[in-house]
Amino acid sequence: MRAARKSLWGSLQRKRQLTFDHQYYFGNHVIDSLFAMEDIAAAVAEFIPDEGARFDIGSTIFRMGRQTFAILLWNHEEESITKFIEHRVLDGRLPLEKSLAERIVPDFGESFALEWQWHFLPFTLDSDLQLHHGIVEHERIFPYVYQESIGEGAFGEVLLTAVDSSQQTLTTSVATRAAEEGQFIPDLQVVQMKIGDDELPVVRIARKRFKLPQSQTEESRDRMIANERSCLRELGRLKHRNIIQMLGSYAYRDERSILFPHVEMNLEEFLKRSDRFGDFIHDRTFFSALQGLASALACVHNLKLNAETHGIELERIGYHHDFRPQNVLVSPKTFLLADFGLSKLKPVGDGSRTEWKTGGPSYRAPECTDMTFRSQEVGRSIDMWAFGCMVAEVVTYMKSGPDGITQFRRSRHSPGVHPRVEDESFYNGLGLKPAVHQWFDTLLGEPASLEPASPYAADLVALSLSMLVVDTDERLKCPRLCKKLNFLCARSHLMPAVEALERLINQMEASLESTEGQPIMELWFELERLKAWAAVFGLIGQQRLLSRFDHTEIEEGEVEKLRLVSHKMLGRLQLELNKYDSNLHHTDMMKSIAVDTSVLDEIRDLIQDLWELLSQRNKNRAQFLWCAEALDTHKIERLHILELQKPTARDDQYSSISALAAIKSLLLQFERDLPSEGTWALLAEGDVGIEEHFGPNRIGTYQGSEKVFIEVLHYDKRWEGMGVEERATRMQLVAEGFHQSQELPELRVPKCIGFIPMKNAFGFLYPFPTATDVPNTLLALLYAKPKLVPALETRIQLANKLVSCIAGLHSIGWLHRNLNSDNIVFFTKQGCSTEEAIENPYVIGLTRARPDSDGWHSEGPNDARIVDYSHPEYAKTRRFQVAYDYYSLGIILLEIGLWRSVGSITSKWPTAAPEAIKFTLMEKYVKDLRSQMGSAYYGAVLACMDGCLLSGEGRENATTSRLNFYERVGDVLDRMSRSAL
Repeated sequence: MRAARKSLWGSLQRKRQLTFDHQYYFGNHVIDSLFAMEDIAAAVAEFIPDEGARFDIGSTIFRMGRQTFAILLWNHEEESITKFIEHRVLDGRLPLEKSLAERIVPDFGESFALEWQWHFLPFTLDSDLQLHHGIVEHERIFPYVYQESIGEGAFGEVLLTAVDSSQQTLTTSVATRAAEEGQFIPDLQVVQMKIGDDELPVVRIARKRFKLPQSQTEESRDRMIANERSCLRELGRLKHRNIIQMLGSYAYRDERSILFPHVEMNLEEFLKRSDRFGDFIHDRTFFSALQGLASALACVHNLKLNAETHGIELERIGYHHDFRPQNVLVSPKTFLLADFGLSKLKPVGDGSRTEWKTGGPSYRAPECTDMTFRSQEVGRSIDMWAFGCMVAEVVTYMKSGPDGITQFRRSRHSPGVHPRVEDESFYNGLGLKPAVHQWFDTLLGEPASLEPASPYAADLVALSLSMLVVDTDERLKCPRLCKKLNFLCARSHLMPAVEALERLINQMEASLESTEGQPIMELWFELERLKAWAAVFGLIGQQRLLSRFDHTEIEEGEVEKLRLVSHKMLGRLQLELNKYDSNLHHTDMMKSIAVDTSVLDEIRDLIQDLWELLSQRNKNRAQFLWCAEALDTHKIERLHILELQKPTARDDQYSSISALAAIKSLLLQFERDLPSEGTWALLAEGDVGIEEHFGPNRIGTYQGSEKVFIEVLHYDKRWEGMGVEERATRMQLVAEGFHQSQELPELRVPKCIGFIPMKNAFGFLYPFPTATDVPNTLLALLYAKPKLVPALETRIQLANKLVSCIAGLHSIGWLHRNLNSDNIVFFTKQGCSTEEAIENPYVIGLTRARPDSDGWHSEGPNDARIVDYSHPEYAKTRRFQVAYDYYSLGIILLEIGLWRSVGSITSKWPTAAPEAIKFTLMEKYVKDLRSQMGSAYYGAVLACMDGCLLSGEGRENATTSRLNFYERVGDVLDRMSRSAL
């Protein structure tokens, strides 16, 4: 052999790879890397004398025949390549049949076909094995460079197998796609593995190799494999992160194998570890793993695929029927459901009942066998019993580790279904074994002398008991299990984030010399926002407001997002907390701690990610709670910091609270007689021209051209002892509050441009809205002739805007006290319809009805018609509470629904007592709303008027009343306003 060919041969010898069972093969990459064009040309030149032919042959080998040439070169038959070219049989025709190879090279053909070509054609593991079961030639060599048995059962053996990374495409076809779709594929990556004296790049997979028991025929074995493969294929379309993904399956000689990603261990091995594995050092990871496992089992029980997402329309019901620790795999982050050998997916009409197959006794459900251990017909409920058993052992491990597992199992070892047969099952033929109840008591810290229960123990024990129910009809079903675990999982991830954020705020407050107050308040603001989001789902229930909230069930997608947000938030917060921890140990002097402003931005962005998941209804509910908690303060300094959120506000959530904080701070300044910083609102009387009366108010012009509405505030004799300057200062604060209200369209309060002194009064000026020139009141529209009733949807929109206005006013502690239809004003174009007129209501009368304070004395209206809007109790106590505004609003909503003034009704009973009037209105007229406006509207009006929102005096009671009002009225009308009628 000449030099070029000898060099190539030597390179091949060095690059050949040995399988675990001592077969040599040459990987595809070896041929590609060694047989470059120049190397082929040099080798061909040594046996082809004609330079022209030499070039053509070399080019043909490079393009189409490198594998064929390598086989021949390895056997010193390289000169035969010309015959293969002449027969047009090159790499594309491999592997060759014996007869064809003998026809091309008679002396070498048999050896070529039966032996040598297979060393150069090792099997390649690719994604097609997922789609189609592979039948592999007997001669093919598998590129398995390492193999180890890691588990064995009745029907097969599981082998940890290392695959030559160059002979597979799984890492790209599966892992990359999985990452893009959010699927979790554990350890499916190229790693370096020491094999013999060499470090080889491999991909580790698990190979389930099926046995052929003597009692089983090949046909029955193949049916069993086909069933498991079918389950795995259909479930694999879900790309569920907690269901083991099948990488492929094949038949090879007398073996049948299914391939999976390699996972570190199963749950049985996990429960024996003295140290917690991976992320399971955190209790919250157990909740995530159980939640994901329940979700996986729910998909097995009810599989639904659609063409848009999964490429196929398919609905099946199924069962696992071998749910036990050995068949649950554990990665560093979660649990994965595996081993579907006894599973089945059936058409929905077939039902899920089937005869119980042999399984381990520990998690066996009561209905699986009778007293003589004969198998019974069972359904999916046996999976739920097994899940309850697993939860019991998981919570045991969380609390007591592997020693607790050993002790628990030993305590259960007693007679089971049959009184003379002992096992570790949970059932003794009558019910749960006494040892199980006793163990649960221990986990719960009972009796009191024992160690107190961990915070998670009660939840998991209760969950386990809901599944360990003998009556299958009463046993917890999988959909409900998922909902319970969604909640527990979400809470387990939320609370560490909340606690870390609270801890950072406390650390910052303790180091005020080295930090500023505003960053602390901004973080507190975001903390309240996170709590408000959580309150929608009931994840935080101990707070004053949140425990009474009507919660929404949190869904799986929201739980997963919360898990990711919590993980990122905890990582970021821990970096900041570490600064304070290190500062505590600095003995010489306290180091100055600079606040990293990026922390706030990151926290805000992460919480915003959660808010984006909310439906519009839930977003409104969260906004209400966030606003209520943020503004529940009498500290003006805190309100000023909230007001400063406005310049950096990126959406209405921040802008709304910022504006409300500004208004409330002005209110508090007024209550405390704090001076205003400016006098811009006091206008020159000469700049205002009064043109006409509008009820007790006026219409005029400002500076000769701007049309204005003037609301007149009359004050009583108690103000006469107050100096002119003090009166002006108070009115300045009122005007500033009404000026700020324009920042909140939902308040429906006109923007104040200033005030003027009048005789025993002040006049507050509001410019007419653009393109309007005629003011009118709701009361006037209700009395108008001819009577034109607006459309149902228009009246609902009007009602919703008024409800939102009152809710906003109350959020800043501002009671109206004089709410009536004469204080609902519309600014419209002359000649417009009633429909157009009521699209944009404004609420006035607030200058008469501000806070309950001795420093605020104003005369109320003398119009007798307004008495109908007052709650009967107010006339007795003269102490106003927030729910009295709700009563007045209820009367207005009644008027809107019936499109009739309350005065036209009560005028029939001129001598009736207020309580009697209220009773008659509710018994007769409010009930009419059900047929005219619908049950939801009727319920909202009833809630305003029937006393359920009354709560007494004080901040706590007022806040409770506001929350009830939002739930029973505000939320209801908001949903109605968004619905197509």
